[in-house]
Amino acid sequence: MKSIIVKSIQSLVLLLTLSVSLSSNLLANDGASNKGKVFLTKEMASAKESYWRVMNDKSVSGAKLMIKGKSFEKGLGVHADSKITFDVTPDYKLFHVVPGADDAHHGTIEMKIMVDDKEVYNSGKINSERQKSPESVTVDLAGVKKLTLVVEQAEDDKGGDHADWADAYFITDPEAVAAANKAIAEKEAAANAVANAAAKARVLNNNKIKVKEKKKVYVSKSLMSSNKSYWKVNENQSVSGAKIQIKGKTFARGLGVHANSRISFSVKPDYKYFHVVPGADDAHTGTVLMKILIDGQEVYNSGKINRESQPSPQSVMIDLKDAQKVTLVVEEADGDKGGDHADWADAYFVNK
Repeated sequence: MKSIIVKSIQSLVLLLTLSVSLSSNLLANDGASNKGKVFLTKEMASAKESYWRVMNDKSVSGAKLMIKGKSFEKGLGVHADSKITFDVTPDYKLFHVVPGADDAHHGTIEMKIMVDDKEVYNSGKINSERQKSPESVTVDLAGVKKLTLVVEQAEDDKGGDHADWADAYFITDPEAVAAANKAIAEKEAAANAVANAAAKARVLNNNKIKVKEKKKVYVSKSLMSSNKSYWKVNENQSVSGAKIQIKGKTFARGLGVHANSRISFSVKPDYKYFHVVPGADDAHTGTVLMKILIDGQEVYNSGKINRESQPSPQSVMIDLKDAQKVTLVVEEADGDKGGDHADWADAYFVNK
């Protein structure tokens, strides 16, 4: 997770590396890592104006705080329009937060941080699909009396304008927080290395596995446990309704989707492997990024591809030992959703 460091009032950049990638699992119930931090709650606000309620440590809908697939244990969940103000005491040296549109809804919003009514941060127009991976923001509070967190609707419709001020806290002891964050980052890096190695091991040499037709359970819309897609999901057709075709090769089975798309399937006890041929559909020229997640851990990434730049179709076989969920993700990769058609061709589970 990247960080943005802001010097409030003055234009100088604050030269203090505090904000690092923080895993909510590592932070939970860890008193040492929270030393020097005062986490924001709605009860601390000196003034509050919100279209709907303000939630402590939950999204405004009551679910986990979730930004671009990353969950957070602490923070505030709100709905645009929202304006929450906090008094800044002399003990508060810095303010840290991870702002973002909550994953649960698609409303377009704009998030701002104000110090003494002067804007020091602006997210631009974002929604749960059209935003970067979570970035932390750290604001210097020297001489500041008042901090205000603002969320504005960025379109005419307030529907689904849910925003999170995740991992929001004042810092009273910068040195203690910096040391704790460094330790957490090192611990998280080690955990990620182990997880990535395990994820890589799930992808198998397809040439060594022979699958009988009777063992295959072809993926269908009826098998989906969740579906969050920009457009429809077509079964055994491209999203435009034509044959599934990748680099000139036609497939009789599979799913056709349009970015952004996130489809999940529950892994039944009898499923041993998952097989698929991912690719950008030949019918359109949009650039996409395709990922396969097992229990939230990425095991496959296509890189940026379109019908011309991608290699010949390649099948992927994944070991499902102890897995609970398979998620197929397609993201727009060039800032334009036009023609972002993708295929999960020849997709099936293999029974034991």
